[in-house]
Amino acid sequence: MPLQEAQQINHQQSIFDRLEAARSAGVISDYLLKWRGGPGGFRPKVTAWCAATTAGDLARDHLVLLLRGLVGATQIVVLEE
Repeated sequence: MPLQEAQQINHQQSIFDRLEAARSAGVISDYLLKWRGGPGGFRPKVTAWCAATTAGDLARDHLVLLLRGLVGATQIVVLEE
């Protein structure tokens, strides 16, 4: 497996692990991870739904901190159910 592909898989796994931690903690109820881009590289974009007991702004702030260095803040969207 080429190094770049292995790094991409590790990057994706790190994002999934952190999103699952946020879901387990009750911050979000669900999420969608998409990759955008092309030959120059792919960038992750996260859409998450905040849990019924969590305010949308609080959930977004939590995800921005949790995903720092993995997903750009402008690529994180939190929707209310």
